[in-house]
Amino acid sequence: MVNSARNMHNDAYLELPTMQLVEIPLSVPDRIRHLLRPVLQCEETGAASDSSGGWDHVESLLDQWEQHPEELEDDGLEPPNPQTISLIREVSRALQAYHLDPPLRLVPNREAGAVFEWRTGTMLWLWSVEVECDGALELSVFRSGRLVTQHRIA
Repeated sequence: MVNSARNMHNDAYLELPTMQLVEIPLSVPDRIRHLLRPVLQCEETGAASDSSGGWDHVESLLDQWEQHPEELEDDGLEPPNPQTISLIREVSRALQAYHLDPPLRLVPNREAGAVFEWRTGTMLWLWSVEVECDGALELSVFRSGRLVTQHRIA
């Protein structure tokens, strides 16, 4: 598809391409698959990861945030609201479906969301999936402390 625009200098028409809109997936598993595509070469299996112990810790941490939000407030953090905690749980299940190891840590992001973090064996690479209170998801990849890539799905 092309738009025509009038060139003011020579009264000729130029053919300008229009921008194609990319359809953003609506379901959390589809959003996770889209978000992780630049980082992982794996397919969702629908089965939980073998390292369920670490993922159980994520779930218990979310329970703690949900039952005692004042603990996060005492640390100067805005706790995730129930809708955001529900989204974080959904993201956790979607990540487990890719057989990912549990994150090194899950931390609040200061803006009523949370960040899942992983490091590679060499500790040079850090990558994270951030869940924001507005429903946006963001992948960040760092190498030796420098941001390498960042992708956001709002």
